[in-house]
Amino acid sequence: MTAQHMVEHVGVTMEYMTNKRIAQLSTPEDRIPLMKRFLASDKELQQNFISPVIGDIIPDLLTNNLDEARALFWQEWHDWKAFLETPSPQSMHPVFGLLNREEIIRANAKHLRHHFKQFGLVS
Repeated sequence: MTAQHMVEHVGVTMEYMTNKRIAQLSTPEDRIPLMKRFLASDKELQQNFISPVIGDIIPDLLTNNLDEARALFWQEWHDWKAFLETPSPQSMHPVFGLLNREEIIRANAKHLRHHFKQFGLVS
């Protein structure tokens, strides 16, 4: 995964969190409470995790370059923040299930930190 792939990926993920794209639940219903406990914890996402949405393939690039990918990310970031200001925002996460505002924020933070660590942007 290149930096451009990563920036596009986190932008697209925010499209799922704001319901622009709809995720299908991949976790069995009886495991959702366990996954929610993980989400509420300070544990980080494991490196080399295979996304149930994209699998183990690196998707084709959506933008022509890193600058365009950054612009896509910032647009989705602003839309994500606006979505969180709506009354009782909810979105379906493929691993954690139906998320409320606080869980959406936590899932996004874990996801961003995961990729920032992957690229050495945080320790």
